[in-house]
Amino acid sequence: MGPNQAPVTWSVSDDGTTVSSWVDYGLGSGNYTLTTPRRSGTGPQSAVLTDLRSCTMYSYRIKATDGLLTATKDPNPPVFYTNGSTPTITNIAVVNVLDTSMTIRWNLTGPADTQSRVEYGTTSSLGSSTPLLTGTGPRSATISGLVQDTNYNFRIYAQSPCGNANSNLQVQRTALVVHVKIENPAGLGAYFNPGSPGRPWGSAGNDPMPPGGRPLVFEIRNMDNSPHSWYIQGVTPAYGSTTITGGATYLFPASIVLNTGQTYHMKSAYAGDSAMDGTITPT
Repeated sequence: MGPNQAPVTWSVSDDGTTVSSWVDYGLGSGNYTLTTPRRSGTGPQSAVLTDLRSCTMYSYRIKATDGLLTATKDPNPPVFYTNGSTPTITNIAVVNVLDTSMTIRWNLTGPADTQSRVEYGTTSSLGSSTPLLTGTGPRSATISGLVQDTNYNFRIYAQSPCGNANSNLQVQRTALVVHVKIENPAGLGAYFNPGSPGRPWGSAGNDPMPPGGRPLVFEIRNMDNSPHSWYIQGVTPAYGSTTITGGATYLFPASIVLNTGQTYHMKSAYAGDSAMDGTITPT
């Protein structure tokens, strides 16, 4: 007996030459809506009932026919119970934190029919959740439609017929969008703007440096007509792009965390021009 399957054995006696037998079974008491494939012949027979729910009662009976007559045998007792254990949630990690989404991973142990999801919200009351995922092992879900630079509370919820489980409440802040515009081949215009409503793209002298220690997503506006590359020097993994065309605005598909007070170099080069250098010192 296991959490999601059950072996059944029986024996068939008959004088006929064409005999078949099978198991009728179903969820709950007196329910026989499911049937195993037929076994031919007499003597010892066996079948494995699969795709069962854990920690659940099932009814079953044995039936046999020789083509003319059908016999039914009700076991004593005519029910059995699958087993299983309460789900366990471990190894929670937040990856790919962006301005409007984040992906959460976790590992789940328990019966194969265990379901889990992420519950989240801007307060400890949560209020939103991802669709339920069925199965154990490594799990992941992406939360979208979030607000940039905002703390979100979340936890992992797991349910099964053997019991439910919740992880501890955790908090993750979404990324802040940092605007950088590159103005001309003579020098790199590194102006920052967190994208507040009603504010234009950064202008020299009146926009703050981005905060350190928090996830940032850089959006680059190429003010020139030529294509260029752009990257931040001194970070691991590498953060940059060689695909920004002239006049385009490029939002990076990944975030980055910069240390407060450390100076980073922004490198940019237009086609046919020498590299330009700007600096970022997060506050």
